[in-house]
Amino acid sequence: MNSEDRLTEASLALQRGDPALAGELLIGLLDAPGDRPLQEIRALLRRAGAEGHQESQLACAVMMLNGHGGALEEPRAVKLLHEILQQATSEAVRANAHALLGDCYARGIGTAVDEDTAFDHFHEAADRGIAVCAFKIGLAYEGGLFGKPIDIPAALGCYVKAAAAGHAQAMTNIVLLYMSGKAGLPVAESVRDLLHGPLPTEDPDAAALIDSSRQALLEWLTANGQRL
Repeated sequence: MNSEDRLTEASLALQRGDPALAGELLIGLLDAPGDRPLQEIRALLRRAGAEGHQESQLACAVMMLNGHGGALEEPRAVKLLHEILQQATSEAVRANAHALLGDCYARGIGTAVDEDTAFDHFHEAADRGIAVCAFKIGLAYEGGLFGKPIDIPAALGCYVKAAAAGHAQAMTNIVLLYMSGKAGLPVAESVRDLLHGPLPTEDPDAAALIDSSRQALLEWLTANGQRL
């Protein structure tokens, strides 16, 4: 099905009162390679979202933040993301809305910079499985960002959560914490579990990087008299 056919099917689905099908078609079209009619997609996503499809609301907010398919509408997107949080029944939608709001408040996109609010949103997203947000919280605790005190055990815990979900840089940071001496020995139980746990399967490249970092840490620990 080409782009025009998908747009037609999405429009017909909206006419039939099926915003969920329309949203699925449109989001699938956004994910497709090549040129896409972004202006038409954005307009239809707005309609599907207004009719209650939460994933369409989220996708429309992303387009508004990026200026895809129309003008930048950053303040309006932030307002929409807050509305999504008030109404969302999908935990995946809620998690991604928190992640987006964290970025908005951290960088002052569509709103004033507010580090405390940004951190809270990143924390909510991390608790719902967004690996990059767990990584950002780890960075905050390691470096004293977002007004947080340096807390290496907390940073390590966040990196473990992120690495277990497939975030390769988080695994690298775990290695650096131990090799730099910031994370003391013996190895935390959560890190032991991570080193011997399954690799993520969704991203083969990330899995390969995580595996190489694991092996480097295992070798370093062995050289330092740690039995795992």
